[in-house]
Amino acid sequence: AGRWSHTGSGRCEVCPAGTWSGAGAERCVVCPAGTKALDHDGPCELCPAGTYSADMAKECTPCELGRFSDDGAEACEVCLAGRYSGRGSPLEGKQSRECKPCVPGTWSSAGQPV
Repeated sequence: AGRWSHTGSGRCEVCPAGTWSGAGAERCVVCPAGTKALDHDGPCELCPAGTYSADMAKECTPCELGRFSDDGAEACEVCLAGRYSGRGSPLEGKQSRECKPCVPGTWSSAGQPV
């Protein structure tokens, strides 16, 4: 598992990063956007909330401050005006699947981390 070969080949090749295969594979399977390949011989795993990935990712990328995502995201979405995600919030340093409303006496424009 995690290797593939062409018909008539004398050896198996290791699947490239961001792909995987099962036993007896003739080709490697590309992990689609919103997933990551943990290793070459297991299926792709969804990126957790607060992260995203493009095709063939080995790792999920955390959303920037002022953005959020749900599980399996291809990109992060911008927080709307009056909402935040990031510095000084209960979400700081954590993956965020949503933006929180600004507390009374504070404000935020769209996409701002606070």
